[in-house]
Amino acid sequence: MPNYCQNNLKIGHEDNNKIKEFVDNFINGSVCEHYLPTPKKENGEVSDDWWSYRVSEWGTKWDIGGKEEKEPVVDEKSATVTFLSAWSPPLGLYQHLVNLGFHVNATYFEPGMEFCGFWEDGHDNYFEGVENFPENLKEEYNMYEFYEELFEEEDVEDNDGQPDEYTEWQDYMGGDDWDHGQFD
Repeated sequence: MPNYCQNNLKIGHEDNNKIKEFVDNFINGSVCEHYLPTPKKENGEVSDDWWSYRVSEWGTKWDIGGKEEKEPVVDEKSATVTFLSAWSPPLGLYQHLVNLGFHVNATYFEPGMEFCGFWEDGHDNYFEGVENFPENLKEEYNMYEFYEELFEEEDVEDNDGQPDEYTEWQDYMGGDDWDHGQFD
């Protein structure tokens, strides 16, 4: 099972038919396959090397979109979609869309491997390690939910100078002045 990468993508194009084509394929969960089809064998089955092709050409091993994703937000010249991808964002797809005349603006966040970034028309700004994440991406992806302990005030110590676990243990045992020799 992969780590899931969260993605927010806004595409634009002067031709609203191109936007509709993208959205239709997103709803069907076939965006990558539509624009960068996986090679097939002579018998029509997917190539044995499908994984390598997809990772190198799409940037991820699974297609994006599908009915389980949020409904796309669409207007005449743009569409915004939110989706999960396997391990990493589909940067190869983004570049291909730019080559087809789309404007592409995307952000991504992979909490398990601690990386995030934003990608716009061929330029990837990649950040690794929570301490290096830009504030706007922390907010966009509510990273405080994933890394709560890293974003708390200074330490987990409370006003008596002891870690919270110690205080909880003291409370359970009856406070700090319980008879330490009771088990002698």
